[in-house]
Amino acid sequence: MVRKIIVGRGLLSVLVMCTTAVSMMAQTTKEHLENAKVHLFKQTPDCYNAIKELEKVLEKASNSFEANWYAGICYYTIGVIDKAEQTLKKALQLKPKKVQDEAYLLLGRVYQYKYDCDRAETYFKEYLRRLSDKEEKKKRVDRLVFYALTREPILTPAAKITMFDLGNLTRDYIKKCYRIREIAADTTDDAEMVNLGPNVNSIYPDYGPVITADNKELYFTSRRPGGITDELAPDGFPFEDIWVSRWNEQDSAWGPAENVGEPVNSEFHESIVSISVDKKTMIIYRGDNNGDLYISRFIDGLWTEPEPMPKPINSRWQEKTGVFSPDGKAFYFVSDRKGTKGGLDIWVSYWDEEKGEWGDPINLGDSINTPLNEDGIFLHPDGKTLYFSSQGHNSIGGYDVFKSTYRHGKWTKAKNLGVPLNSPGDDIYFVVSSDGNYGYMSSERFGTLGEKDIFLVKLTEAQKPEQFFVLIKGVIHDQFTEEPIYSEIFVIDSATGDTIWKGFSDSKTGEFVASVPVGKSYIVRIKANDYVDYTDKFFIPDTVRYVERDYQVYLKPLKIMLLGQITDASTKEPLRATVFIWDNETGDTIMIKETDQYGVFKATLPLGKNYGIQFEKEGYLWYSANLYVPDTLEQFFKEYYVELEPITVGAKVALRNIFFEFGSAELKEESYTELQKAIEFLNKYPYVVVELAGHTDSVGSEEYNLKLSQRRAEAVKNYLVQHGISPDRLVAKGYGESQPIAPNTNPDGTDNPEGRALNRRVEFRIIEIRKEP
Repeated sequence: MVRKIIVGRGLLSVLVMCTTAVSMMAQTTKEHLENAKVHLFKQTPDCYNAIKELEKVLEKASNSFEANWYAGICYYTIGVIDKAEQTLKKALQLKPKKVQDEAYLLLGRVYQYKYDCDRAETYFKEYLRRLSDKEEKKKRVDRLVFYALTREPILTPAAKITMFDLGNLTRDYIKKCYRIREIAADTTDDAEMVNLGPNVNSIYPDYGPVITADNKELYFTSRRPGGITDELAPDGFPFEDIWVSRWNEQDSAWGPAENVGEPVNSEFHESIVSISVDKKTMIIYRGDNNGDLYISRFIDGLWTEPEPMPKPINSRWQEKTGVFSPDGKAFYFVSDRKGTKGGLDIWVSYWDEEKGEWGDPINLGDSINTPLNEDGIFLHPDGKTLYFSSQGHNSIGGYDVFKSTYRHGKWTKAKNLGVPLNSPGDDIYFVVSSDGNYGYMSSERFGTLGEKDIFLVKLTEAQKPEQFFVLIKGVIHDQFTEEPIYSEIFVIDSATGDTIWKGFSDSKTGEFVASVPVGKSYIVRIKANDYVDYTDKFFIPDTVRYVERDYQVYLKPLKIMLLGQITDASTKEPLRATVFIWDNETGDTIMIKETDQYGVFKATLPLGKNYGIQFEKEGYLWYSANLYVPDTLEQFFKEYYVELEPITVGAKVALRNIFFEFGSAELKEESYTELQKAIEFLNKYPYVVVELAGHTDSVGSEEYNLKLSQRRAEAVKNYLVQHGISPDRLVAKGYGESQPIAPNTNPDGTDNPEGRALNRRVEFRIIEIRKEP
């Protein structure tokens, strides 16, 4: 009996625990549902945070009508079409009489996004049937459905929306189904579309792809977290920022997206519009002044602070997207300014070279513009194929992508690019790779990670650009260092001499990109300061559709590079010392360099000069060198490994920049800078006594050379004395040709000019230290 009581109490305890757990679970799901409603019933519903709460509810209560209904609306709003279908159908299954009529409308749109027009029409017609049972003009629409369909902010959380035209909207959807079938029947070869995946896309809106002409960088706009500011915009999303993904050659894939950062991005909205063919100019859109275009330049590896584009491109109306022609002489842009066919139209402005300003914009006309909106323009590097999106031209969705070609001085009638490239949603911001094989676009369609995503499109022949052009690209290097260099590039029509394109290589990477038409003979000329010009000539016939010319250019420098190390002659330890370099002809100091902690220094010097070089260190005798660099020099590198001797008896240095006329002891003016250095040393160390030793090469008799060397040593002594050095500290002695430091002749008996030049010298040698410093 006791045992039964214990068992009974145990069972009762278990039952109480289970009941408590169920209660806690119910309470938890209720809290999550209430949290979701807080996010949803704002002026602008926050579907992203709401769906997180709703998914927690559905994990524990999959048959919750409210959770499925709200989740269906949210999934539809953020573009997760499969889950929208599942949850909306579940809500209908659970409470078909209670669910809003708009569930049928949303499901119709779900199937329309999936190109299942037969099922879509079934749901659309069921919605219209239900609508006809009531007075259409008095129909009250669920506020969340209204937001999902229109993305329009709701004025107050308590607002009830009267959508008297919702029936017409549904009938328009049905018409779009017919248009989808019509366009699909006209599409002979479907384009292949691939979502670029999580390296580029996110669950947040990602749109506005911009591909560089060399296909190495993909810029785009995103409203994901991780931007310049953590603050949310009034619509509940993070602010727009510009991001970039770079092509990874090794993986053959786009790398993880990175925020471009400041100054291009700010704490407010920025969206990218285009990048010029040469990758030096970015056009972005900001909402200032009703919507203006801004320009940022790529200089020294960094984007500059965006500045508004000048009038008449920017105006008091909205300017939304824009792109330069490949030669930079025309700018195509979208605006709703006075003179439009309806809403937003595409315009062009031409650069006036004489006035130095942009000309009055011209509307592109009826073949392009319609009474509805045009937007998202892209001019291919061929300069003749314009892609854009339009709500007109009998589109199948909101915006469809169209193509027009410039022929015989005008733009052809816009052609719809068909399905599945175009969808029942907005398909906009379409761009094409330089080779014309691939496109990139943002789209609201089945298969997105969330709302708008960026897709790769493998193009059909009908969708490809005209593409009769040459893409010239390359990298400019220094021939010696192989480092990238900044240079000016000209592409010249060799028949007329006209410059077709002018641009610059990037100072950090050395890269450049240009686009020119086929059917011409061109000269490519590359110029850089202190380098020999590079020139190439080529001809591309007009039968070639697309060709790339890739230049890896190594410019020959007009400078010589010096590289060296200074050490202690006794210990061999590196010294922090000073290197003085001057022009022997003018005496002007060219540069003063300090060695690093390893005693190493680097310097570059122009060709065509005679240089004096001196290496100095406190407490050491200096070292002197002479460097003559002719204009015709082929070797662009000179090394100096210098051992400085401490100030001790016996330390000596050859004065390499002491010059005499041939056979004369008269000092040339070019010697004065070196002699001044000697005077400075002797004044700094007044206890030092030196011998000035004259030496010659072996040309001439021994007697003659001995006398000549003596006279030259005395000439140096006299100069020093005349400039304040006591004569009792100086001993002048000539040694003639008796102490060569290099062979005067080669082993085969021929003359050795370099060796003789080294032997012709005046040496400065410490012979006494009268008192310690």
